[in-house]
Amino acid sequence: MRAQDVPLRALADKAARRTGLRAEVVGGAVVLSPPPCGKHFGAAARVRRQLEKHVLDTFTVAEVSSVRALDGSDDYATPDLMVLPMAWEESDEWLADPDTVELVVEVVSQSNHSKDTTQMPAWYAAARIPLFLLVDPRDGTWVLRARPDGAGREAAYSEVVRGRFGEVVPLPEPLGFELATELPVYGEVSGTASRRGPCPGRPGAACPWLGSLLRGLRGEGWWVAGSFWLLVAGGVVDWGSPACDGARAHVRSVAGDGVAVAGCCRVVAWVRLLALLVSRRWHCGGSSAGRS
Repeated sequence: MRAQDVPLRALADKAARRTGLRAEVVGGAVVLSPPPCGKHFGAAARVRRQLEKHVLDTFTVAEVSSVRALDGSDDYATPDLMVLPMAWEESDEWLADPDTVELVVEVVSQSNHSKDTTQMPAWYAAARIPLFLLVDPRDGTWVLRARPDGAGREAAYSEVVRGRFGEVVPLPEPLGFELATELPVYGEVSGTASRRGPCPGRPGAACPWLGSLLRGLRGEGWWVAGSFWLLVAGGVVDWGSPACDGARAHVRSVAGDGVAVAGCCRVVAWVRLLALLVSRRWHCGGSSAGRS
């Protein structure tokens, strides 16, 4: 039998068994996800504990259970968390019906973030999932989507609420409570971002404290680039460190290559001007100090 004749769900199951990775069928393609890191699991666990405290009288909170697509295709998704009726705990099925699911929660992974942020909003909207909460530990943000509209590739959520970690998520009825988001951020230690020197972390990971600065300046392209280059010029960031690749890529993605170059030129000019002013001030101060 040719590979294209094998049902996608069977291919996904085979791939999962061979690799040990989590498999889904999204948009007619098998998607494999590596095991989550501790902070990914921690973010999901903190959200789950809150959900369980509020919904256990009526619903259950399922972890890594799967929900099928609404269109009858082989597609299915396995979110980090799902809120659905208590009857799911007694079911022999492995795929939940989408019309029974009240909420799905996805925690953005470090390695497969494009699926979570780009593909899944439209997929869950097409499945008519009422609420989709996306938690992003990369930059400490969350997005709550509600009221799915449209069908197929045209499906989308008509209501979108965005916030940052520390701000509550207002879950509407039938849940009807607020969800706290004191959640971990990738790369940060105990919620802080104060380390100096070469960017810490694995190669390609953005420096966490630098990421906090860039997030605060998002939308101001040359400020993002300028801030980064100022830190390089001041010796705070080691430009040659492989671990800073992610930070440089973040600058380019937010500011653009042209703006990043312009930011570099601006900072060089600023540093030279500052050095000139400081040297003159020091000279004048020294002369004044020598007078009686």
